[in-house]
Amino acid sequence: MKRLTKKWAAPVLCGLLIFLLFQFVLFIGYVPTASMEPAIRAGACVVGHRFIGEIGRGDILVFRHEGRLLVKRVVAMPSDVVYIDDAGSVHVNVEPQDASRMLIVPEGCYFMLGDNSVHSIDSRMWDPPFVERGQVVARLMQSIRSASTADLQAIQPLKYEQHCLKYYLFSKQLSNASHFTP
Repeated sequence: MKRLTKKWAAPVLCGLLIFLLFQFVLFIGYVPTASMEPAIRAGACVVGHRFIGEIGRGDILVFRHEGRLLVKRVVAMPSDVVYIDDAGSVHVNVEPQDASRMLIVPEGCYFMLGDNSVHSIDSRMWDPPFVERGQVVARLMQSIRSASTADLQAIQPLKYEQHCLKYYLFSKQLSNASHFTP
């Protein structure tokens, strides 16, 4: 009996540790749509960590929205003023002349957009349009491209400066003003 216990103890403990690691520390998911291209391609697997820490503008987060897990980028922080014009362009803390909607991001909430605005259903369309801090599941660390892409199984770190679309004009000199256009 002792021999049988010793034989099974290591695999059971390893299985339990792996389960706890993915339940409380790491997040692995699948992105089925093109809403975050080019940073995350459709069909990619993503790896994130569940210790969120401080959330910043430009972070890519996994969060719960209407019973589903979604992956989007933070574009507006608490107290930011978001203006949306008729064309769907989003302006943060800078009022355009043709703004049709104005939103103030409440404390503990974030305004989220997909990098590929044409294929993204995001804060521009939601009611209410904000993601609460408690809905955030993980912060993305890496994206593993799907096997159907030209560069098979290449691991791509999600570096904000390398992967955002040209319409994300974050400026370090203009920390309070940003402009986004689809």
